[in-house]
This record gives sequence, C-alpha cells and structure tokens, in this order.
Amino acid sequence: MTSLIEQRRASIASLEIFAQLSEQELDALIAVGRIEKLPARHELFHKGDEAHTFFLILSGRLKVTSTSPEGEDVVFSIMERGESIGEVALFASSPRTGTVTTLDPSELFVIQKQDFVRFLRTHPDATLSVLETLAGRLLRLSERVEDSRFLNLPGRLAKLLLSLERRFSRPVAEGVMIELKLSQTDLAEMAGASREAVNKQMRDWKERGIAHHDHGDVTILDKERLEKETIL
Repeated sequence: MTSLIEQRRASIASLEIFAQLSEQELDALIAVGRIEKLPARHELFHKGDEAHTFFLILSGRLKVTSTSPEGEDVVFSIMERGESIGEVALFASSPRTGTVTTLDPSELFVIQKQDFVRFLRTHPDATLSVLETLAGRLLRLSERVEDSRFLNLPGRLAKLLLSLERRFSRPVAEGVMIELKLSQTDLAEMAGASREAVNKQMRDWKERGIAHHDHGDVTILDKERLEKETIL
C-alpha cells in the first residue's frame, strides 16, 4: 500500500518545476509544506494581501484576476495542475499582484515563505526551476502586452481561444469544446475588450461557422479558419 509520503512525493515529482529533484530533495520539500483541499469558487488570496506562502497546484484549476483603478476586472490567466502560484510576490517581498480563486475543487501544496526560501538556498536545482518558471511567466506577459497593442479584437480573441483549446479541450460532434465555463464577461476580460464587442465577434464567428459560445461553453467549429483570424 502506497504511503501518504510516497503519494505526495509522486504528485510533486510530476510537476515540471520540481521534476529534476532527487527523492531526498523531494522529501525535504514535503517536510516543510502541507496539502490544502479547497472547494470551487474559494478565494485563495486577494490582490494587495501580504505574501507569506507559495502554492503548487496538484489538482483543479484556478483563475488569476486583477481590478483596475476604474473598477474593471481583468482575467490574467487560468492556471492548472503543475503550475505554481505566488512566487513573484514572495521573492519581491511585495503584496499580492492579483486575486486567485478556484474554479474547481482543488488540491494545493502550500509552503511558507521562510521555509521555501530556506529550501531553495540548499537546493540549487530547484532554484533554477523556479527561475525558469518566472522567466516563462514574464515572456507570456510580454506577449500579452504585444497582442493588446498590435492585434485587433478578432486576432486577440482567436489567439485566446486557441490557447485555451490547447490546454482545456475535448472533441465533440461539432468540433472541439473548451472545457471551461466562460461567460462573455470572462472572455472580454481575458481578451482586453468590452463584453459587447466580444458578443458581436462571437455572433459573427457563429454565423460563419468558425466558433460559437452557448451558456458558458465555447466550441471551435473550424480551427483552421480560427487560426487565420490571428493574422488578419
């Protein structure tokens, strides 16, 4: 029978950020952390909160949002199993830069700041993995800024749907469905547009047989034609 330690070691070892660690290093990491199980729609932390903890997603999906000074919500990203949360504020010793909420029942591995920093000081391989994760997140943020400046709404929305399709999708009779319940407001926030503009664009794509949105479900009907929208 597999022990709890072995189960946790296997879960954490399967995460890309710590895939190169030895069993001894994984045990050292497990020793300073804990598992938290959270229900759907649970707020993990709020923008502006002090950063004391680092999180690894073992299961479930979480949404990262922020609010502009004008009160408009912006969805930064949807994160899933294998991704980490909270390391930016942790290392910068700054408040949380976004609000994180669970979309599904989720299981997280949680480490306190002082314990995680102490672990990284004695395990350089883990430090390099964390730096690679941060670099990747910075590149994605840079790409998003470029998209907002150089792509029109159809291009931004198409690129968003294709990105979600690669991570959260399943085949259906009509094409490929994105396995996330996304309102038009969610899509608008993620694409950096108004709800009305996204609604109009989705109606246009539905009429042209490219994609449609129905009661929170987004289905890509013609992926090849949707890909062409990103270069118009």
